[in-house]
Amino acid sequence: MSLTFRLHVPCDIQHTELVEEFIRFTTKSLFLKEDSKQSQLCTAINEIFTNIIIHSQTARKDQIVRFQVDIGRKSIAISVFDNGPGFEIEHQLPPYRKNLIGYKKELKRVIDGRVMLTVLDTKTIGFTFEEEAYHFLDRNAILKTLDGHGLGISIITKIMDSLNYKYLGKGKFDWQMVKQIVH
Repeated sequence: MSLTFRLHVPCDIQHTELVEEFIRFTTKSLFLKEDSKQSQLCTAINEIFTNIIIHSQTARKDQIVRFQVDIGRKSIAISVFDNGPGFEIEHQLPPYRKNLIGYKKELKRVIDGRVMLTVLDTKTIGFTFEEEAYHFLDRNAILKTLDGHGLGISIITKIMDSLNYKYLGKGKFDWQMVKQIVH
């Protein structure tokens, strides 16, 4: 059995608490004794919502952000729909050319690793976190290069089991996040 919940909110920072309460409500039966996992989901959603407010066209177009939570037996799938602009890969916005499928690059270096972006198909990019061994890192050199841009994606890739960004057409995108449920 699976359950689907949806929430539509204006693209405004004042609705962050409502979005977090939505996640808590939809997942409360899954994490009765594991409040930290529910807090992690709220953090991931908060980061996505904040990125949409700051970087997408959604707020400028006075559009609604749609959240969908699908709870299955073994996973939680969360989709957050927004209005682009998307990620530019090799000077191209989606849909990407077929020859870019498999293209991979570092999106963000953080203190303990890096976020990688991979073109999965002509409409979808995936994000992964590659942790680096502590003894190989020159933390002082990394600290000098860090800026705030891209840290949200880093946090999300560490919390969720998968993170994809799919172009739906006409400037619309779907952030797709999955978290496995371990009982």
